[in-house]
Amino acid sequence: MELRNNISLKTLLFTLYLILGYCQSTVAQVQYGTFKLIDANADAEIRAFSDDFTHYLSEADSLNIVAEPFATNYTHVRFTSSDGHVQTEGVAPYAYRGDSNGDYGFAAASPTIYYGWMPQTGILDFTVEYLISGVVQNTDYFSITFEQNPPPPTSSSLWSSNGSIAYYNAGNIGIGTDTPGTYRLAVNGNIRAKEIKVETANWPDYVFESDYQLPSLKNVKSFIEMNGHLPNIPSAFEVKTSGVELGEMNRLLLEKIEQLTLYTINLEEALQNQSKASKEYLEKLEQLERFVKNQLKE
Repeated sequence: MELRNNISLKTLLFTLYLILGYCQSTVAQVQYGTFKLIDANADAEIRAFSDDFTHYLSEADSLNIVAEPFATNYTHVRFTSSDGHVQTEGVAPYAYRGDSNGDYGFAAASPTIYYGWMPQTGILDFTVEYLISGVVQNTDYFSITFEQNPPPPTSSSLWSSNGSIAYYNAGNIGIGTDTPGTYRLAVNGNIRAKEIKVETANWPDYVFESDYQLPSLKNVKSFIEMNGHLPNIPSAFEVKTSGVELGEMNRLLLEKIEQLTLYTINLEEALQNQSKASKEYLEKLEQLERFVKNQLKE
């Protein structure tokens, strides 16, 4: 009875070991570095990753993987994949299939050696161990699913997709809101972008046309005193309640800048005319003074 219990306990522990090992190999656990999938023929990065993902071999079928540990004190990095391949690297870049000074396919120094590998379709599990003097310090796990081609385009009443590209056929999109209204995209929150392009019509170059009626400063002053904001510019209350349209607001602000430019030009011309008139007045005054002096001498 005791022997049977021991055997059952050993069997249970071994089963748990297999289950835990399987879970580790199929669930991404990347904490100690980042990884790059490399096109070995072009020595070019395909993508950086820190989680499981799918790669389509039709896009690049000769590959390598580079590990970039966060810590700098590791002496070696060891890759183990579920197809039985083991690779230990002691010098960066740490490549799953090896490299020659950053050559991940054919090495320039040894053109007969090829470091890339052409995986088969299916799921490949990776274990990456970070070692110091032969002792494993930390371990990362991830899986890559290799498929030959991306799925064919699919469509529904709203969405269409083609590989990694998705587009919307009709309707409006709300992010953080379920009431986008008439806007094609409504976001209840902050948006971060490097550049935003706004297309708008009726750009205010009409201000510089010869038949444009520039508002007088007297009328502008009266409007400000009555309304508390510039003509054609929304009030603070309107902005608070309704927001602003970037394209229209940029157009209005440029209109004001061009009007200010015309006011400045007109002011400069008026000052020049005034200066010219003052100079002529002084010349006439000097002539009169000389005439009076001459008359007094006589």
